[in-house]
Amino acid sequence: MAVSDYHKCILNAPLSGTAFFYALMSHKLYLDESGDLGWTLDKPFRSGGSSQFLSIAYIIVPNEQIKYCNRVVRDIYTLFNVQSNVELKGTSMNEQQKLIAAGKIVKMLIDKPDMCIGAITVKKKNVRYHLREDGNILYNYMIGLSTLNKVQTFGQVEMVRDKRSVKVKSGNSCIDYLKIKLGFDMKSDTILVDNPTESHTELNIMFIDWVANFVWSHYEDGKSDAFNRLSPVLNNQELFFY
Repeated sequence: MAVSDYHKCILNAPLSGTAFFYALMSHKLYLDESGDLGWTLDKPFRSGGSSQFLSIAYIIVPNEQIKYCNRVVRDIYTLFNVQSNVELKGTSMNEQQKLIAAGKIVKMLIDKPDMCIGAITVKKKNVRYHLREDGNILYNYMIGLSTLNKVQTFGQVEMVRDKRSVKVKSGNSCIDYLKIKLGFDMKSDTILVDNPTESHTELNIMFIDWVANFVWSHYEDGKSDAFNRLSPVLNNQELFFY
């Protein structure tokens, strides 16, 4: 079905306002990052210095398959005996737990090939100095570089990320940048909507937080078991690794 025909179907639906707008969404793009956007790189991380790497992970999910990601999170909560009112972060898991979670994620991705999971990691010391003044420039560029070519043929995509990741001073710069890249540079008709969400209320943000942590831990700390387990299904990119 062409995008225009799809829109005609939606227009005939008894929806209005916000309900109408979000009825257009055919895919969700969940994002989270691990590491930080600080630039104190001459001191050890966790001892006065910034992280040497920043990783952003994403998963692109058809709306009808969101329940499978949720199921993985619930299974992990049950397996690790975590209370439902606790937000289980990747940083809270031990290495064995990360390996188990990564295995469940891999199984789900093999069973559901319509999903796309990936990550991009920047080696911060190689970022040019004039690009460090506003970390949002790097953040936006990394998201665009890693995800836009994977959503450019979809009709509608809702971008869901942790509200804590959305810097106040950046305003709408991320979504505006991505829309410009999609519409002008890539000549895509994809409708992209930004929907920052509280991570503790959205299981799939917890899910992608785990992936971001597994990837970042591989680069930052050399703890690679979970990353290696994910590798067969992970679209992994490295930025400024030279």
